Amino acid sequence: MRWTSTWRSLPLPPPGTSPPPSPYPPPSLESISITATPAPRPPLQPTRTSSLIMNLKQTVKNLMLVVQTGTIHPGFHGFATCGEMSYFVRLTDEYIQDDFNLCGLSSQVPYYDYALDLILDVESSHGDMFTEEQNELIESAAEMLYGLIHVRYILTSKGMAAMLEKYKNYDFGRCPRVYCSGQPCLPVGQSDIPRSSTVKLYCPKCEDIYYPRSKYQGNIDGAYFGTTFPHLFLMTYGHLKPQKPTQSFVPRVFGFKLHKP
Repeated sequence: MRWTSTWRSLPLPPPGTSPPPSPYPPPSLESISITATPAPRPPLQPTRTSSLIMNLKQTVKNLMLVVQTGTIHPGFHGFATCGEMSYFVRLTDEYIQDDFNLCGLSSQVPYYDYALDLILDVESSHGDMFTEEQNELIESAAEMLYGLIHVRYILTSKGMAAMLEKYKNYDFGRCPRVYCSGQPCLPVGQSDIPRSSTVKLYCPKCEDIYYPRSKYQGNIDGAYFGTTFPHLFLMTYGHLKPQKPTQSFVPRVFGFKLHKP
């Protein structure tokens, strides 16, 4: 039995000849091309997770300010009380309002007048005129102004008395050196110029400086305590100056001292 295909309605051309031309025109590329136009994306909307992350970042930022700056005038909302972790003492309104004590600071601190009003909790009529970015700059200037007033205040009799209480309570920490036997330390700056270096801890026993244990306190500007304070403090309270340690660490190998060339 021979099977034939029903779709072969036309005879095949003889061998060696080309097939007849098609009566239909060839399709053009434009007619068969498909252009895919992507649908426009809807605008991104803030989700609950992103808002929570933004609030968390702001909370952490505020908490770091609290830990770094310690007890500040209650009207200055950028600062707060953080107990034993505070290196700062509270300034009195009388000291801040005395222009003699602030001599020369207006040229060092931007937004000086607004920063001073913020520290003293004085309502300013221009408060609503500032943008959020300008308010942040004023808060930063107020922090700097308070620190520069603080370094002057702790050199006065009242300021030293307040720092003495913190020294007795070990608020500044203890010397990490073993042979200093937990000697309480004092904050000191390596420079009197702001933004030059962070605060360090000075040990009156070994007369060396160390980094604070807390990374937050380690970010405090050293100019807010200055290079003079711990030495003038020990001169004022001479009975607090300890004796230098008589012991020092001796490296050994199998019990024998190392030979020094």
